[in-house]
Amino acid sequence: MRGTPCTTCGVQLTPRRSCRYLILRNFVRVVRHLRARGLLTAAREAYLVLVRKGFACMLLLPSVRNKVQGELDQVTLDLASKVCLLLPTSLPILDPASLVTLPRPHALEQHLAECTRPRALR
Repeated sequence: MRGTPCTTCGVQLTPRRSCRYLILRNFVRVVRHLRARGLLTAAREAYLVLVRKGFACMLLLPSVRNKVQGELDQVTLDLASKVCLLLPTSLPILDPASLVTLPRPHALEQHLAECTRPRALR
């Protein structure tokens, strides 16, 4: 009686051999990992993986996802207001459209003259 080949290593698995083989293979992988990384590091890594997976599962719920998005929006608004308060008011306000277009050669001198003129005369 032949079994099905294993998808990862190609070993023929019979129903009786498959359970023992998979358990033994995973046990050997865990032991090698523990010996290479250490018990505390492996436990910490396992904890972090579980926490990440738990948060990912929680974010699948629409109510939790909406609450997190609301919190992120609120923090974004708070940071934007704090940054606006920290900016000095003496900086000139740039029009975003003027940053995209390149000035024409004859308008460059006019633009430089406008920038060097004192602010009260503008």
